[in-house]
Amino acid sequence: MTSLKSVRNFIFSAGALALSGGAIAQACIQLPANCPISSGYGFRIHPITKAKTPKMHGGIDFACPMYTPSKAAAPGKVIASKWDNIGGNMLFIQAGDMQMGYLHNEQVVAKMGASVQTGEVVTKIGNTGGSTGPHLHFQIKNGLNRTIDPMPLFCSKPNMKPGVLQGDISPPDSEPSPPTVPADTPVAENAPAMHDELGMHESLRTMLANAIGARTFNPDYQHQLSTLSDTRLYGELAYLGTLRLRMQQETAATRERVLATNAMLQALRAEQVLRPQIDLQRASATRAAK
Repeated sequence: MTSLKSVRNFIFSAGALALSGGAIAQACIQLPANCPISSGYGFRIHPITKAKTPKMHGGIDFACPMYTPSKAAAPGKVIASKWDNIGGNMLFIQAGDMQMGYLHNEQVVAKMGASVQTGEVVTKIGNTGGSTGPHLHFQIKNGLNRTIDPMPLFCSKPNMKPGVLQGDISPPDSEPSPPTVPADTPVAENAPAMHDELGMHESLRTMLANAIGARTFNPDYQHQLSTLSDTRLYGELAYLGTLRLRMQQETAATRERVLATNAMLQALRAEQVLRPQIDLQRASATRAAK
């Protein structure tokens, strides 16, 4: 006779497989932090912008004190450790077809390219990036690079703060994430992806803000520099030189826009002064013609 527990585990496993978009290493995953959930997965009013239009929250938030350790929810490989002005100090772990994201960390503990086991400490929770208070934003992407609700995948139900509701819609992801990287991709050096290339897929100002923020506000930056080889250090120095040139270009472009705006304002002021005189002359000419 099949026990109720066996049936429940089978249903749980099948649901996890369906949600993840592919096979994962285990039927359920562990909680990344033992803290109450302050914000669930789904649409919500953005806590910072307070915009009236609900915005998709592509993960769940664990309300933890600063420096609380977060743990690997499943075994996998660290594929990215980087800074983003929205996500702050971010860590991404590839576990089969499932990609786990840890955002807003004060410190990233797991090393780039390292293999981590379930329950291993991977970050220290913080308040970096676009955050209103110390917490861990934990998100999962499936094999289709879509965020999914982590709640049905947990082996145990986390505590919920009063009033926290769960979303049930899975539109395209809205949180920053690195490109999908196969779990067996070799990593040449135990160092963060600091050379993030100033591409053209977003505004230059945003890219500069992210690149500078990654070095100015990242508590791990000095430690990360100490892990680089001489070649990578020279590369980082060259990259900083590129940032300086881009900043000079942006400053020059901004100065030109300011000059053009001032010239336009002066032209408008001159028009305001001259327009009444011109109207009087036209009126006088019209009366004289009659």
